[in-house]
Amino acid sequence: MRLAKFLQATKTKMGTAAGANVQAPGGRSFRLLTAVEVVLRECLSARGELPHVARRIDAFLSSFSADWTLATAYKRTGSLHCVQLLAAHEPTEVEEPLRRVWVFNNATSLAAGHGDQETLTWLAETYFPDAFLSTAAAAAAASGQLDVLKWLYEAHYARVHWGGMEWCEAMRGGHSEVVEWLRGYVVPHVDAAPRVMFEAAEAGNLEVVLWLHDVFKLPVAVVLEAAQKAHQWRVVQWIFTHCEVADQCVDADAVAKDGDLLFLQWAYKHASIKLSLRTLSVAALNGHLAVVTWLYDGPISVELNSSMFAQAARGGHLNVVKWLHEHQCPATAAAVDYAAENGFLDVVQWLYANREETCTSRAIDGAAQNGHLEVVKWLHKTGKPFYCPFVMDSAAEKGHLEVVKWLHSSRSEGCTADAMTRAACHGHLDVVKWLNENRSEGCTVAAMDGAAAAGHLDVVKWLHRKNGEGCTTSAMDTAAREGHLEVVKWLHANRTEGCTRAAMNLAAAHGHVEVVRWLHQNRPEGCSQNAMARAVAGGHFDVALFLHHERALELNCVTGNLVKNPRWELMQWLLETFQEELSSVWFVMSTGDWYLNDWMRRQNFRLTHQDDRRTAWVWEATT
Repeated sequence: MRLAKFLQATKTKMGTAAGANVQAPGGRSFRLLTAVEVVLRECLSARGELPHVARRIDAFLSSFSADWTLATAYKRTGSLHCVQLLAAHEPTEVEEPLRRVWVFNNATSLAAGHGDQETLTWLAETYFPDAFLSTAAAAAAASGQLDVLKWLYEAHYARVHWGGMEWCEAMRGGHSEVVEWLRGYVVPHVDAAPRVMFEAAEAGNLEVVLWLHDVFKLPVAVVLEAAQKAHQWRVVQWIFTHCEVADQCVDADAVAKDGDLLFLQWAYKHASIKLSLRTLSVAALNGHLAVVTWLYDGPISVELNSSMFAQAARGGHLNVVKWLHEHQCPATAAAVDYAAENGFLDVVQWLYANREETCTSRAIDGAAQNGHLEVVKWLHKTGKPFYCPFVMDSAAEKGHLEVVKWLHSSRSEGCTADAMTRAACHGHLDVVKWLNENRSEGCTVAAMDGAAAAGHLDVVKWLHRKNGEGCTTSAMDTAAREGHLEVVKWLHANRTEGCTRAAMNLAAAHGHVEVVRWLHQNRPEGCSQNAMARAVAGGHFDVALFLHHERALELNCVTGNLVKNPRWELMQWLLETFQEELSSVWFVMSTGDWYLNDWMRRQNFRLTHQDDRRTAWVWEATT
């Protein structure tokens, strides 16, 4: 009973009448939704179904916007009950069947990724018992949810296109238990095997690389580049040792960065590796003294230079700094500058005590920008006449209020209007308020524009109340671009600048369907024909559907446009709706998604490129 009273009291306090139309997420309703989430997650899940509470929640959620999907409901609440309620309110006749598949795949992916087998079971066996579950399997593998994968394998084997994306995701996520289970039960599809081997090489899983080589007779040498880029030196060493490789070059700087002295020594003897001054500098920057000493004493006979000294100081590696000093390595003021801006006071003090070089104004400027107040104070006490007119601006931008206060009271440079402007753009309201109360420079219109773009509604509201600079149409345009619907709504209700067509165009391009829908319903600017093309290019099926049905937009793709990693639902809809308009549009997807690649082939898309990672197709209207 207390839970029901809590929900009702919260509802009354927020000023929402029973049965009122509540839009989500937004303002009061969003805070009320948070209360519902607490009840659903913490109470009903822990105590089981409480009918009287469930009924009240049902009444509340029934008033929410019909714009919610099952995926939205699950993402907001994590509640099967909420998902079931929303499903019960879906229209009997589905306007767009492919949209239902899209929503189902989104919802099952979320549930599988969270290991929520109860919700996944209901979605798969009650809500949509005929749909494929491949995206759910990939999501489970990506999150290391082995129990979910086992359930899908045992209960719904035929509904998953096994042997492709779940392998890739498990490798990419580093889930060794999932990979080991897959090895025992799921052989990669022959078309996906090259991509799986590529992922295994990047993950450093030499055992799987060799297994795939044995099963599919794939040449191991083709994944050498992947292993090198991922710094998987043991895989690289095995390939060089056991395979015929024309180019046995090794990136010495990358190995030095990792401090892998054993492999560096092996590569020096058995591979083609170019050791240079830069290699030594990289090792110094990353504090690998053993690599530094080996390079200096053996393979390269070079004079130590100031760059090495500066890099060691930059990384804060006092032991390397001391070694370089003992070996008469020259230095410049850059050493202290780098150490100061990265907050290594012990290095700064040691350099001042043991070297003749001091520093430049960059030292105090960089230390302030990065919030290292103790370094700033120490440098100030040295009495060196630093010239840093923008030091307070930099500290304010990063939100270092204590540094700003100290600079204000202890130094004379002051700041410019950029201080408050940049602090506002980065959401540092405490800094903005302090500057407003203690400085006279103020800010520019870029402050509210930038705060809106970054979604800092509290800063936007404060600037609106306290500052007369205002904003431009860029505020709403960029807030829409980033999906900050609450900021867009507030600007619409409280400011007069409005927005341009760029708002909906940008929201569409970035897949923010809720923002697109709200702008369509509440603003007159609309969008350009290009909005549809950009939504499709981004793979945003829900946005493309909305623009087509609600704004009657047609697809106006430009020849040569590229669509990356499209999903089947989007591809099927495009073929059904815009076959002619798709002419000369390129689609690029993972080679590991063997099923979608096979589907493209069966639909007579033309294969234009294929390698271990990607496959590219093009649709031609004459096909």
